[in-house]
Parts: sequence; C-alpha cells; structure tokens
Amino acid sequence: MPLTIDEALDKLRELISPAQQQPEKVAVAEALNMVIAQDTFSPIAVPGFANSAMDGYAVRHSDLQGDQTRLAVQGESLAGHPYNGTLAKASAVRIFTGAALPEGADTIIIQENTSRPSANSVLINGNSKAFAYVRNLGHDIAQGSLLLEKGTSLRPFELAAATTSGLTHVNVAPKLRIGVFATGDELKAPGTPLETGEIYESNRVAIISLLQNLPVEITNLGILPDNALATQNALTEAALNHDALITSGGVSVGDADFVRDAIETLGAVDFWRLNLRPGKPFAFGHINTATTDQATKKCLIFGLPGNPVSTIVTLLLLVKPALWHMAGASDAEQSLRQNAVRVPLAQPTAHSLGRHEYQRGRLEYSEGLTRVHTTSDQSSNRLQSFRTANCLFLLPGDVAELTEGDLVEVLPFSGLV
Repeated sequence: MPLTIDEALDKLRELISPAQQQPEKVAVAEALNMVIAQDTFSPIAVPGFANSAMDGYAVRHSDLQGDQTRLAVQGESLAGHPYNGTLAKASAVRIFTGAALPEGADTIIIQENTSRPSANSVLINGNSKAFAYVRNLGHDIAQGSLLLEKGTSLRPFELAAATTSGLTHVNVAPKLRIGVFATGDELKAPGTPLETGEIYESNRVAIISLLQNLPVEITNLGILPDNALATQNALTEAALNHDALITSGGVSVGDADFVRDAIETLGAVDFWRLNLRPGKPFAFGHINTATTDQATKKCLIFGLPGNPVSTIVTLLLLVKPALWHMAGASDAEQSLRQNAVRVPLAQPTAHSLGRHEYQRGRLEYSEGLTRVHTTSDQSSNRLQSFRTANCLFLLPGDVAELTEGDLVEVLPFSGLV
C-alpha cells in the first residue's frame, strides 16, 4: 500500500542510521552547513568584561542625588582603550558603547540625559536605575556554557557564535558522499542537438542545486540508458564510492523502467510508491557492496520519479530530511514541518480524491492578510509552475475541493530549499 509522507519519513528514520565515522576537525570559516559531531562549550565568557551598552557616562549609582547631580569627569573609556583607574567618589568617566566599565562604576547614564557645564564636569539629569545599560561579564555567553549542541547544523549564526567565543576549529561529522544519476534514452545534455522525441535533461541540475545547503560532496554521474545490465553495472560501481545514490526516473512500472529492478537485484527495495501527487513512483532501498575485508556494506539509494516537478517535490519532502538524518543532524533539522504555517487559500482549488497533493503556490501579503495562491497549471512535467512559487501547500487526499479562505498547510521554500 502506498505510504503517506509522514509514514515514509518514519520509515526512512527507522531504516537509516546516522553515519558512523570519526569526526573531522575543520576551520570554523569552512564549516558552513556541516553538522557538529559533539557538544561544544565556550572556552571564554562573552563579553569577557563588564561594558557599556550605550554612549554616556559611567557612574556610581549611590552618587546620584535627586533630579540633578553634578559629577567630576575624571577620564574616558573607549572600546579597545579602557580607563584603567578606579572611579573616585562623586565622579564619572566618559564611556562609549562596548567600552569596559571602570572599576567602581555600576551604572551608565546615557548621553541624552546629561549636559556638560564645564570641560571637567557633567550634569546628570534625573535619577537613572541602578545597573542601567551595563552588559555584565558573560552577558551573551557564559564561560563553559553549551555553545553548539551535537547535531546542530552550522549556519552563519552558529559560526559567528563560535568565532566570538574564540574557536578557530570545530569537530564535525564528515560530509556524505552522494552520487546523482538521471535515467532515460530520451534525455540529452544541453548543447547537443535534439532528435524527435528527445528532451534536455534538467533533473540532475535541480537535485544537485537543491542539496547545496547540506553537508554533502556530490558526484554528477551522468545519464543511465534504458538498459537493465547497464543500469546494474553503473549502480554497482557507483555504490562502491558513495554513501547514497539518487536517481531520477526508472522506478515506475513501464517496460523501460529498470532502476527499481536493479535495486532489488543488487540489494533490496525497502519501500516503493507514495500516497502523493506529484511523486507517487518513489523507491527507497540499498545496494550491497563488499569492502576489501569482504564485510558487507550498504549504499542507500533514493529512486525519484522522472517528471521534473515530481523529482523536486520528493527530493524536498523526503530526501533532504533523510540526508540530514544520515548526517547526524538534530530532530529539529530533520523535521519536514518545522516551518509549516496554516494560511487561507486565495481562490477555490480542486483536486482528485485519494492522494495528498502538494501544489506549488505563492504566499502573498495584502490588506493585512497573508494568503496562498496556486501557480498556473500543476502538471508534474511543468517546471514553470515553480517560476513564481515561493512555497508548497497541501491539499488533503480526503477533500475534493477547497473554497477560498479554507486553511491549508503551507511549507515556505525558505524552510525547504
């Protein structure tokens, strides 16, 4: 029986184990999108000293008297050039944002609440709260605190946190080795002449591009012919050098569909077919290989449907979460619906009962309300349906027609792509 997306995701997590390889030590500057292999703690406090959040004057709060207080100005503290003395009683130090708080000071009076009656004194207007505008030691990151949790995907924010904590290198899971095939005698590479019945192949470009934000090294393995033996030989050879293979096409029930049969011959198909439109003919399994000591090794294989839209949708909904799981990423990183929102439809939308359908849509904000619009003809061969799209939205399989204003689950591309 065809699986729902949720059932397929559960199956993938059950069947795929995170890669068991030794962590690699890489420079922080080169670790974008890698997955942290072990809990990482900050070696220092950030900031490493109490400092000012605003331009103004550092004072003792106990020196402030009533609505106006006149204090002697005994020096200044700038970022990178601190005032090294101790703040005297009834005195202030001119201070700038990020500069170290002088010893003895406990409060910042912002510049807007002061005036300078003379070069050597400052008039404080009002009685500020104690400790105002002071960033204490470790205000951002405490020394020894958990900085990067195991399984965290390193985005620009995590890299910045690692850098500000003084880390130059981090221990990460090695990149997955992924091989990508297209299949079909009708497919030709752009730049070559087309004969009648031939088309230019685009699925490999889409797949490889959509995997760029994962910790992977991708090999473009070309186009497989519609030939059973050639398909088996190519998959056997590719499996030796990759952790997973991704194919597009050849997994349906046609006479020229050889990929699923090849997987069964070389290993096993763990599940096949989805209760999904577009993307029903999806296969997942593994190919058995042998290492030099004859120990059995498995290379995972994702057999995607050949229609371009079906290829993209199944890659986004299933393959990317599965590869994050394989790379050791946290559950949150793998969650398909972590960025899902419920949004009203902008127009009536019909579809056939039975299969859940993900349509390409466009989220638009107008007159105080966000709505989702469908994007033109939703046929599974039409890449143009992605041209103005910025999301996928779900039409449940048990509802034949939705009306304007009905709420649907929307997956913004910002959380998928």
